[in-house]
Amino acid sequence: METSHLSRRLRVWREWLLNIRITKSWQYLLYLYLILPGVLFLLAWMLRNTAAGPGLATLYHTYNLFAICPVLNFHSFTGVVGLGLAVWFLWQPFRRRDWPDLAASLLLAGANFAFFFLETSAGVPLNYLALRLLVFQ
Repeated sequence: METSHLSRRLRVWREWLLNIRITKSWQYLLYLYLILPGVLFLLAWMLRNTAAGPGLATLYHTYNLFAICPVLNFHSFTGVVGLGLAVWFLWQPFRRRDWPDLAASLLLAGANFAFFFLETSAGVPLNYLALRLLVFQ
């Protein structure tokens, strides 16, 4: 009885996961800004005392700096891809005249910009606070 109930629940979850369709800009931004870095951070944090921990921490940090950081720094070439992604995913709902999608996308892009731009009172950027929890060597 329990096995059939469990297998039925697993089938329902599997069907739900397979039927997810990403069609809006805010959905892409949610994945790029929260879900993917969140999974990378959790893996790097949970495996920080193993051989895979430093590699995952480096991957998380590199993804943040080079893929989603929207603050331009031409000396280290960070922020170029992140700003391009933000502009692209904000342009798409504007072009389609999808105002709720644009509002949600602006909210996510603004939160991402604040995460990389703002600093604590000690002068430490917010995005570096999470790095203290990870092991790089």
